[in-house]
Amino acid sequence: MNLEKLVVDYKAGNEKSFDKIYKETLPLVKSAILNYITDKDTVLDLIQDTYLTFVEKKESYNSHSFSAWIYTVAKNKALDYLKKKKEVLMDTTDIIPDNSISPCLTYVINKLEPNLREVFLLKVLVGYSSKKVSTSLGIDVSLVNKYYYEAKEILRKELKDYEVKWI
Repeated sequence: MNLEKLVVDYKAGNEKSFDKIYKETLPLVKSAILNYITDKDTVLDLIQDTYLTFVEKKESYNSHSFSAWIYTVAKNKALDYLKKKKEVLMDTTDIIPDNSISPCLTYVINKLEPNLREVFLLKVLVGYSSKKVSTSLGIDVSLVNKYYYEAKEILRKELKDYEVKWI
């Protein structure tokens, strides 16, 4: 079922649609927050806050792309958290949850510009297609492909002297 249809169903009172919306968008929401926050408990709290915002504002939601809307809400929750806590953005290696990834690859991914990192992580770790990344971030598919290509090229150059097999 189409995500927009699920949102319409949920707004109409079908509570079961929320579970489907949650399952469909959780990787996207988590990815948006993990770009800024690494503390697992805080990430879980912000995920919950993101969906609570949706529940509270479901009647006023009128976007054409729920994925882009929920991603923006999650990203803003993370940024608001950082502002409130006056935390410094950390250069950390646990943004990427998969411990099987080489630490040097993790380090280089975390150094990518945010737009390149977002696209790369959504495509590689979340497994989204270019079209789904485009819808989720509200950008053109050609821009998604450009960012993905640029991210891969940067990673190839940065990791050329290491024995890291990733693409």
